[in-house]
Amino acid sequence: MEKRYIPRLESHAVNTLIAGPIFWVIGSIHNICQVYETANGHVQILQKCVQVPLLMGSLLFFVAGILNNHDTFGSIHTTSKIMARKSWVWLCLSGSCLFFVGGLLNVVKVSKMQRRDGVRLEKL
Repeated sequence: MEKRYIPRLESHAVNTLIAGPIFWVIGSIHNICQVYETANGHVQILQKCVQVPLLMGSLLFFVAGILNNHDTFGSIHTTSKIMARKSWVWLCLSGSCLFFVGGLLNVVKVSKMQRRDGVRLEKL
């Protein structure tokens, strides 16, 4: 059976590259709004150090998805198309690095929490 190219399918795929990061940004904002009531200030700072890189990474993925949409379906200005073609890749790479940094900071936070005298991680 021969497969045909379906332009509508590509349109849905590119729109998914925008919709996914939107939900990730909403989740990151919801995560930042959480406050641990029984935790002291040091733990709160450690938690924010984890949450901020994840929020920034998800915002970079969202902007990269929008630029990829303009790159795929074209725009009026050729200058913006050339800029979008190169920059969305770098934005995705930067977002991935921020996710990695957020994961490493989470490991540091958990290890510091477990080493402290008797302080346990708060269950959600």
